[in-house]
Amino acid sequence: MEKEEVEPEQEKKWRPSSAADRAAGQAFLQAAVANALQYTKMKWQDMVEEYRQAGKLHKLNIHSAKLAKANIY
Repeated sequence: MEKEEVEPEQEKKWRPSSAADRAAGQAFLQAAVANALQYTKMKWQDMVEEYRQAGKLHKLNIHSAKLAKANIY
């Protein structure tokens, strides 16, 4: 008994089908860009405060975060 060859399904790309989908995608991207700009403008103390408020201050790698922040400016 031979196995029947099955062609893999082609991956379908997502395309916005309506104006509402396009608007939702645009709003998401605008929020992501605004968030990234806000992060780049943060001072070191602000970043530490963000981690503290999120309860993740213990996960902040001080050395790598300071180096990353120093390379931005």
